[in-house]
Amino acid sequence: MGCAAVGAAAFVVAASPAHASSGPVPVAAVGPAAWCSIHLNGVVATGANTGQITRRFYETRNGQPASTLDRYNPGRLGFVPRGLVTDPGGAGGIPAVNSFYLGNSAAGNFYRISAVGQNSSEEVKVTATSVGTSWSAIRTLTTTGSGGSNSNYIYGLSDAGGFYRYQYGPASQAPYGRVTVGASGWQVVKTIARTRTVTLPGTTRQADVLLATTTDGKLVEYTVPLDQPAQWTRVDLKTTSWGGFKALHSGDCYNNSGAAVGRILLGVTTAGDVYLYHDKNANDGSGSDVVGYGKISSGWTEKIF
Repeated sequence: MGCAAVGAAAFVVAASPAHASSGPVPVAAVGPAAWCSIHLNGVVATGANTGQITRRFYETRNGQPASTLDRYNPGRLGFVPRGLVTDPGGAGGIPAVNSFYLGNSAAGNFYRISAVGQNSSEEVKVTATSVGTSWSAIRTLTTTGSGGSNSNYIYGLSDAGGFYRYQYGPASQAPYGRVTVGASGWQVVKTIARTRTVTLPGTTRQADVLLATTTDGKLVEYTVPLDQPAQWTRVDLKTTSWGGFKALHSGDCYNNSGAAVGRILLGVTTAGDVYLYHDKNANDGSGSDVVGYGKISSGWTEKIF
């Protein structure tokens, strides 16, 4: 599940969610003056709890780290999604759990998914409604806010090596209006996740920036113009040692005055080990300021989106 950026204005009042801690507390925290947070969606892919939705939260604040895990019960998905993203149209509310997702199955269905629990994560009802077909070839999804009347796009990588962008549809529809970002050659991309929207230098044109890892170990950013998505560009932030992650996501960081101080990256290996990094300047197109904090947790064995 990709994670929404937290605005600087929210820094003063935002607090950790009231979730029960589970698993080892991370042994590393980013910089004594930084506050960074990230959410990761997951689904248990094997065993007795197959189809269980999970929601992980990691935070580092003033040198103190914390990690929590919610396991939604008793509701289960009847399938393990190939791709899953937080529904850009979903909203919070009074229930203790009020989560909404978009996902596709290996059978080809595209689903609108809700997980709602009135009082706790232990009484969650999960509902998956199929709103489309022919999605079996899309192996992963990510979504990013884009501004304007079509304020959200969904991106998908296909098994055959294509990279596509869709518009977010109303509640009764799957995403629509597919545009080809790249027709072939994208098998090399192993993980891809939302990060930010930027204005292209010297223009008023906007572009989505997507963070990715590749099978040959690179950490890269793709910049995809909203008006001409096929004119994407790529920057290699790191050239080796990033190919072992099954998931990699970023979360924003702020100092005690609310000013941006880069982003954290959480990488999860196939074995479920978690590694923490701090990119001190998230917008410079360089990996020279990416600092590694090593392994901070383990046991994240569910499928992370």
